[in-house]
Amino acid sequence: MSVKLPFEILGIISSYVSRRDMIRCLTVCKSWRAPFEDALWETIEIDGYGKMVAICSNLTTLSTVYQKNGHRVRTLTLCGHMWIVNEELCIIQQYFHKLKHLNIRPSALSWYDFGKLANWDSWKSLTRLEIHMTELTGGDKEEEIIEMLASLPNLRHLYLDDDLPLKKEHFTWRAIEKIHLYLPLLEYFEMGSPLVAISQHDLPDIKYITPASNLAIVKINYGVMDLGWLYYCAIKYPSIHTFGWKIKEDNKRPLYLETTDDEPSDEESQQIESLPVRLARSGVEQKKAISMFSKLAYFFPHLKIVELNDKPNSEWQHTVFWKLIRQFRVPLKCVDYDFYNTDIDTESSGKIMNEHILACSNSLEALRLRAEVTALSSVLGTCADPMYPSVYSCLVDLHISLVSKEIELDILLNHCPVLRWLHLSARPIILSAGSLVNPATHGLKRIKIEDAKVDWRIFSYISLRCKYLSHMSLFDVAVCGPISQETGNLCLDMSHTHFKDLKLVNVDFYSLEDMYTEEYQCADELINFISFEQTESAHSKVFDTQGPLNTPSENHTQSTWFHLCLSSINKTHQELRKLEQHQIELAQKYFQSFHNKDHNLSTEDAQYKISGPVDKNGWAKDLSHGYVTLRCAYSLNHLISAYYQQ
Repeated sequence: MSVKLPFEILGIISSYVSRRDMIRCLTVCKSWRAPFEDALWETIEIDGYGKMVAICSNLTTLSTVYQKNGHRVRTLTLCGHMWIVNEELCIIQQYFHKLKHLNIRPSALSWYDFGKLANWDSWKSLTRLEIHMTELTGGDKEEEIIEMLASLPNLRHLYLDDDLPLKKEHFTWRAIEKIHLYLPLLEYFEMGSPLVAISQHDLPDIKYITPASNLAIVKINYGVMDLGWLYYCAIKYPSIHTFGWKIKEDNKRPLYLETTDDEPSDEESQQIESLPVRLARSGVEQKKAISMFSKLAYFFPHLKIVELNDKPNSEWQHTVFWKLIRQFRVPLKCVDYDFYNTDIDTESSGKIMNEHILACSNSLEALRLRAEVTALSSVLGTCADPMYPSVYSCLVDLHISLVSKEIELDILLNHCPVLRWLHLSARPIILSAGSLVNPATHGLKRIKIEDAKVDWRIFSYISLRCKYLSHMSLFDVAVCGPISQETGNLCLDMSHTHFKDLKLVNVDFYSLEDMYTEEYQCADELINFISFEQTESAHSKVFDTQGPLNTPSENHTQSTWFHLCLSSINKTHQELRKLEQHQIELAQKYFQSFHNKDHNLSTEDAQYKISGPVDKNGWAKDLSHGYVTLRCAYSLNHLISAYYQQ
């Protein structure tokens, strides 16, 4: 029966099997050979100069194989330092003449003689092109790129990138116009090559350009946000749902156009000054900029997703953008915001974030924010801190990563009433002074805390307030809180929580009340014993869409004890070792009379303790530092480990 399967069905099946299994399927019968050969050759990567030479040589077996099967290839990646010259590129074009996707990585092509011999018309079938122009050095190279693109009218996805920083600008807005003229079907456009700043004299012409209505996604990955290019994009791309502007980390380009001198003269500055420089001087001119945009018939009317990764050196660059989003009532659904900068004052930082919140707090469903402390500290009063939004009434997915900036979790939950997925990274994560005063039930279902310092009270607070929490992950986290002087215990009580999935990986516990003490300063306060308790049996529980359907059950406490010690395989690493039953009994007996013990270490033991965890055979030496109890109702699946596992 399998022999009679149609070619199309076999093709679908081939997409789900490994390359090794594809080779086996080739030998089943003649009817299977063709579809599985097509699948085997569909995606090819040529990496390395030696392989390229062998393919392009008529004297090698490899060349014969590629010449015979090249017509099957649909996706081709050229990578490695090959510096392919035009003669070799012509051969590649002959072999792989039915390509759909082409990815040219950095240093794969030689741009010194690019465009002289290659026949790009042979690749008219291309629908996706990603090309890194590492050696594009000026002259007429950008014109050659545009001529190349003119031969590829079926492109729907285009990514142009220049990997070298501080390069001379290559593409003007008129050059971009040519690209769109030649590529009428383009839906995705990403530009990572330097753009020539748009001057004020260009604005009247830009006002009447023809919109590229097919474009759905546009991303610019070079330079700080330029208001002139924003003006161009707003007119050119009325139908896009995703807009990105990301600065390259190593790019520190000035806002004026390059000249032969280190800096332009006063006269040159007046001639070449770009629109964003003019508008960065005062709030009055910012108002003029907004007025200029306000005359537009639209401003990204279908925009849903914004991705910003910028280092603004003045607040105009982002406040103008967010004010326009608000003014034109653009219903954003997702914002991905990298906000790293130390050059502007905190008041300006607060204004930027306040404008962001005012622009999209009533429509935003997902927010990802990464920021440095200097960009967000001292954001007080009516200036809304993004950690404490005025009210994100629709936000269901929130990812926050801060550097040395505290987050008060209860306030965050208060202002995100429908939040379901929370990912936090901050130092520290704490509760506000009024957190325990009648907290309303919250519908949070998943929480992930990573690279953070956490107040121990957070866990009982989440368990009490978030009744439907089912997933919790802690990665590289320090949990701080005082142990009981009576029992030696630090209890993280989540007894209201029924976990589907629980992960604790590389989580350290410290007997500390001061959340602002650095961990390296208190190695002797590290707690190396963990007791994981489940108070109910999970076997009789059933989950519905809202959470566990609780049925009456007897108290069924299960306890597993772990000890953080040196790895028995590699003494430079640590491991969490399960204690045996007799060791658990000894530990429990010790902690029952903890208040009567002398917990002061001798000088020798203290020095040994600070240097790191003990060997597993010396586990009893750690008892004096207490133990942690992590208690929940139950956990269907859980991982507690000192290191990452597959």
